[in-house]
Amino acid sequence: MKTYSVSRRQVLRGAGGVSLGLPLLPSLFPRRADGAEPSLTGDKFFVAAATQHGAIGESSMYPAASALTQSKEINPGHMAKYGALTSRIEGNDRVVSGILRAPSAKFPEKLVAKMNVMRGFDFPFYIGHHTGGHLGNFVRSDQGPKNLAPFATIDQFMAWSPKFYKTTAGIKQRSIVTGQNFAGMSFGYANPAAQSGGIEKVEVDGSSNSLFDRLVAGVGSKPVTPSAPPRKLIVDHVIENYRSLKTGNRRLSKDDKVRLDNHLGRLDELNRRLDTTDIKAINASCADFKKPAGAPGGNMESPSVATKYFNVLNEVVTMAFACGTSRVATMYISSPFYDYTGSWHQDTAHQWEKPDAQMRLVGALRNAFEGSILDLAARLDSIEIAPGVTILDQSLYQWTQESGWATHDAQDMPIVTFGKAGGYFKTGQYVDFRNTGRATAHLDIFGRQKQFTGLWHRQWLATALQSMGVPPADFEKGGKTGYGDAFWAAAYDKAVHSNVINRASDPIQIIT
Repeated sequence: MKTYSVSRRQVLRGAGGVSLGLPLLPSLFPRRADGAEPSLTGDKFFVAAATQHGAIGESSMYPAASALTQSKEINPGHMAKYGALTSRIEGNDRVVSGILRAPSAKFPEKLVAKMNVMRGFDFPFYIGHHTGGHLGNFVRSDQGPKNLAPFATIDQFMAWSPKFYKTTAGIKQRSIVTGQNFAGMSFGYANPAAQSGGIEKVEVDGSSNSLFDRLVAGVGSKPVTPSAPPRKLIVDHVIENYRSLKTGNRRLSKDDKVRLDNHLGRLDELNRRLDTTDIKAINASCADFKKPAGAPGGNMESPSVATKYFNVLNEVVTMAFACGTSRVATMYISSPFYDYTGSWHQDTAHQWEKPDAQMRLVGALRNAFEGSILDLAARLDSIEIAPGVTILDQSLYQWTQESGWATHDAQDMPIVTFGKAGGYFKTGQYVDFRNTGRATAHLDIFGRQKQFTGLWHRQWLATALQSMGVPPADFEKGGKTGYGDAFWAAAYDKAVHSNVINRASDPIQIIT
């Protein structure tokens, strides 16, 4: 298929067209009578994928307990268990666990060697349905505490960190935020460049065509030398006018100055993206990348339709990474990847303990693993950026679920990763971070299953940031270690331990 290029004019008419308009500035409205105011050299990549629900029994989610052949004291009195991550062949499938299985042609042993399967990460409060918890904005939930401090998610934090993007030359988009039905899990500052303003949901682009046009089209092609010096761009004039408005209008209120600063920050980023003339392609054939066929329509909950949809998105994300136009991506999977005519939420997710509902949950996540999670890992591993070094080797690619073993409750959470992040992580391991030898094990809040002290999810987020070159000094707030609000509820006291709290910025042992 023909590769289409996108001109600066087209971008300004499209994404830029909306941005060039003034934000709402109430202080400039007419006054009312009542007076009221209206790489190769260390470049790394980060990918986060997440699926709804979870609630998978340990016998389906994890390898057998017999694989945990070693132990290590990761905190005083806290022993974690671990062992080599192995696979077996069953028929045509390679199997790590009931969920982590796929045809061996798609799931070679070399990908198993680049994986880690981990359990024992806790949210020390009831969070319910959420999208923000995966990457650190814990307040974004339907049922969790509303008094938590909002945080930018770690994908946005690193995307705007000069420690991650040491240069933005060639970067067309700092982070790719995509997913089905405009569902996303990425949140950032209103003015991300200044790390100021409120925390807002980042716009989700679920169109593979749109992402290709923005990130890949025309990259690597020979630039056209202008015959005359270029004229000053419209966006530059607009930015000048905005700055003049901010400094020259005495009626502009403090709040509207903040709104204007936030808008100027977005315009500056738009201008930088439009000036990405120094596009460096990791892959010499980047100019030959063709727009993939668009994702199919139809029932997105069908495994075949959802698989095709994410295969195309995965292809475009891989192209963008290979072309050097972005190095961060988040992908939210809202489809259950299962043919079911009833209410998935009520009949399956809420009935996770019933055998037929558990069977459907296992089947859905198995399909999602093969059709989306594993597919992207294989694509990233197919592109070498140096002899024997692939994009996946330079990546941290994580897959998280909304719940732990029980729907709505984020206890004993699984995290599956691919990639060594350039050597930061040790891979090929199965690790249980729960302190199962602790004598004071508690029942979970449902009174169904013993729970043990594990590690706070905040420590995983801090480790992920550090693997991408962002140090604790940049992300710790209020003297608290780890990433995200440090709140805990009394009902989850098994997750509260001085070492868990005070060492949440320590890189997690065994895997690092």
